[in-house]
Amino acid sequence: MGGSNILTQTHEYAKQYEVETYSLNYLFESGLIDKIDFLKVDIEGAEKYVFQGISDENLLKINKISMEYHHAALNKNEQERHELIDRLNKLGFNSYILFMGVDEALQMIYFWK
Repeated sequence: MGGSNILTQTHEYAKQYEVETYSLNYLFESGLIDKIDFLKVDIEGAEKYVFQGISDENLLKINKISMEYHHAALNKNEQERHELIDRLNKLGFNSYILFMGVDEALQMIYFWK
């Protein structure tokens, strides 16, 4: 469902349900995919978990990444965002951040080689 997330939030109208997920490492290592030309990441605050679930070796198999980064949902942790960007920069990715919304709560981060 649109706007769903894995973060713990209590809303009177919120419903909880289980979904099956796969890490990017699993997709590469199982042979389901061998490369990604363009990866769009729009996962409502779970961005750090996607990148925890992929090795540097498999990140190198991705050419471009467009990420909606929910800075507010991640407690506006500047260090965490910088660590993510630094990791990809060290792997040869260029990066650009587009700050959006009130108080930079939402950002777009682009990576390309």
